[in-house]
Amino acid sequence: MLFKRNLTPLMNKPIQLTFLILTSISFFLSVNVLYLARSDRVYQVLAINAHHEQLNQRDRIALGSHIQKALLTINSIQFRSSQGFELFNSKEVLHMLDVAKLLQKVFYWMLFSAFLLILGIKFTSPLSFLLCKRIGYYTVGILLSLSFLLILFFSSLFHVFHLVSFTNDFWLLDPRTDFLIRLFPLSFFQVALVWIFLSSILLSLLFWLGIPKLRTIIRS
Repeated sequence: MLFKRNLTPLMNKPIQLTFLILTSISFFLSVNVLYLARSDRVYQVLAINAHHEQLNQRDRIALGSHIQKALLTINSIQFRSSQGFELFNSKEVLHMLDVAKLLQKVFYWMLFSAFLLILGIKFTSPLSFLLCKRIGYYTVGILLSLSFLLILFFSSLFHVFHLVSFTNDFWLLDPRTDFLIRLFPLSFFQVALVWIFLSSILLSLLFWLGIPKLRTIIRS
């Protein structure tokens, strides 16, 4: 009880609103990134639509499942077709291992964000419906602004993202020689970005409008 009494005044300060908004944005973005990474449909569509003259339909379907498993378990993405040739070169394999490790970090960050969000909700008082509504609208506004900026400057920010996220240049792939970049073209990430932000906007709005009931459950 002493911990609760000490923490509550802190959460009642103006930083309260910023804390809850930022943690909810962080949580919902992480959730949707991981959902997309785990979606069977995404890999099936990518693989089936992959243009490679030496891949038959069965290989394409198997390739989608193989990439998904490699990303989720941090295993080598190396894939041998039914004709016996290796589809990815060593640079592509190493880059996808880096991506898998990055997704693992996103998972841990999602758990950390969820913990902070629950902590903020539990010790924020009073957390009225009007305050939740305000947080929800601010969250949606920030996400819309971020998505607009990311779409507007996508190429430049995508390049910066790779510079910050990876310590090597394995992500610098050539579509003439590297199949991975043809499998995941820039347009794929643009569509994925729009989906991630739209889903995050919808989920965060639903979450904050329904938070009074959720807060009752958390406190019980």
